[in-house]
Amino acid sequence: MAGMISRSVAISLALLWLVLVSGVELYLAGAPKEDVPSIYNMGPGGVSELVSYVSLFKRVKLVIGAEELKQYDPKTSVLLVAGLEKVLGDAEILEVLRWVSEGGKLVVADEYLAPLRLLQVLNISVGPSSYSVDLGYCYIGGRSFEVVFNVYREVVGGRALCWVGGVPVAAEVTLGRGVALVFGDSSIAINEILRSRYRSTQLSFLLELLDRETIVVYEGGRLRQRLGGPIGYVTMLVGYLAKFFAYLGMPGSPYDFLRLLIISVAITAIVAPRPRFEVPKRRGSTAPVGETPINKRFSEAVVTWVRWVESLRRGA
Repeated sequence: MAGMISRSVAISLALLWLVLVSGVELYLAGAPKEDVPSIYNMGPGGVSELVSYVSLFKRVKLVIGAEELKQYDPKTSVLLVAGLEKVLGDAEILEVLRWVSEGGKLVVADEYLAPLRLLQVLNISVGPSSYSVDLGYCYIGGRSFEVVFNVYREVVGGRALCWVGGVPVAAEVTLGRGVALVFGDSSIAINEILRSRYRSTQLSFLLELLDRETIVVYEGGRLRQRLGGPIGYVTMLVGYLAKFFAYLGMPGSPYDFLRLLIISVAITAIVAPRPRFEVPKRRGSTAPVGETPINKRFSEAVVTWVRWVESLRRGA
């Protein structure tokens, strides 16, 4: 039918979409029960707006356990821990501190007391809460930023980074070759602020804060509800597929060649010419006379691509 996308183009676009969406790994077909700063929460208190924006030019990954940090180079990664819903155990705290001391960057954002044990190890304490929305000022990376704080605590210890009305609400602590930044507010990156007139200034601040190649978001301990019915099954399927593509996209993966092959075949299927002639079919044939069968076109595209790769290799 005229105007409809061909099957090969649709499959190619689906593959490319999965490669892109795998920038944020899906590990569970469900949604947060509360309005928490989760990458899966598209409500006012979630951080889906931030993740959608930075995914365009940074790698965004998630971990649900501190032991998963071993997958990410501390020197090129920043770990965001916002709105903890469980108290970190001693083993998890030690793993986080080890990762930071090897050159990692840790950003803790929370107005509640769940990360208190971690803060105590960093020699940071928190004061009383302020239940208001106020403009504060932060000095990070040699630049000054105007930042919105929404229900926050005083942060005592380390080198002060942000102030609201003269009260320090963020601090920096050096740990080995790395650094930990503690904010007394988990809402500095939430959707409600990024959908307001403060979006531009808040994003500038967040990009300076999360200034490394890979942003690792801690999602451990989130309380979730399953998505039932067909929506749940579809979400689960997409989640598994996206996780597979995310694995192929990891540095050092043994499937680098396969990843390139998938992307190249998809692109080839989109741009390759598709000759169609209005010629009667031969008796007993499944393809019209003069038209190349789709499986042969696919094989030729793969052969052409492999030859091109070999020529590049010989040229190198």
